[in-house]
Parts: sequence; C-alpha cells; structure tokens
Amino acid sequence: MSSWWGGWVEGRWDEVFLATKFGVVHSEANPRARRVDSTPGYARCACEASLRRLGVDHIDLFHLHRRNPDVPVAETMDGVAELVAAGKVRYLGLPEVSAGTLRRACAVAPVAVLQSEYSLWTRGLERGSCRRSTRRSEVVTTRAARPISSTRHGDFPRRTRS
Repeated sequence: MSSWWGGWVEGRWDEVFLATKFGVVHSEANPRARRVDSTPGYARCACEASLRRLGVDHIDLFHLHRRNPDVPVAETMDGVAELVAAGKVRYLGLPEVSAGTLRRACAVAPVAVLQSEYSLWTRGLERGSCRRSTRRSEVVTTRAARPISSTRHGDFPRRTRS
C-alpha cells in the first residue's frame, strides 16, 4: 500500500506531512497473527522499509503503534532518537501510555504526539490526562484515537430496561 502512496504523491512531497506507525509485526505465515515489537532494532528496520517503499528521505512523524511493556520506553526512545539525529525522522509519537511512561520517554527524546482514546464515552483526557502531567517544556500534541469509540473494548453505553 505504501508503494502506491509513494507513486501518488511523487513530486509533491513538499505538500505532504508524512506520518507512519511502527511496532506491530504481521506474520507472513498467518496474516491474522500479529505481535508487538517496540525494540530499537525493529524501529530502525520499519523506518528503513517505509523510506524505501515510499521513495523518500525522511518521515515527518514516526509513531509507535503499540508499546510492548517488556521493552523499557527509554530503550525505544533511544532507538528512534537515533533516527531523528540521522535526519530520517522529524517528530516522534507514542500510543496510549501513562503519565509516568510519557515523562520517561520525554526525558530521552521529545515526544511530539500522544495518541489517546477520546470519544463521547471515553473522556479520560479531560480528567488528569498524561498531557497535563508533563512539564511545560515538554510540548505534546494529543491525537484522538477511536473518536467514535471502540466496540471491540465494549465501551459503548448499555441501555438498561426500567
């Protein structure tokens, strides 16, 4: 799919803000099987693969799709910060993480975007959010995930009979 996008915007990259995610690895043997990999090595491989498929020299926003809790966030951020230093990535994004995890990540490298579920039914960002828990020097933009809500998690309000 990204090869298609690369051809579609060829010659107009200066008009595009390119954002892509990494961290979910699909199995070639079983297309439905997936695992989460937030190691620095996988981040580098995913970045290089995206750059190659898209035919570009940098990604504007490189966003971790899911975080593996077995990999310290500082380790992940060290790896992606190297991509920023190399000029391959401009900004970094994190998925739904706790305030403490966000602070640990920001201590290693600036986090530009925090994706968090926010909908009519899930209003956690309004109550003591991660975003407000960071220091003023850590400017983090919030990106709403699942604004219509996620039935997968059963968070639609249930009607009860009176």
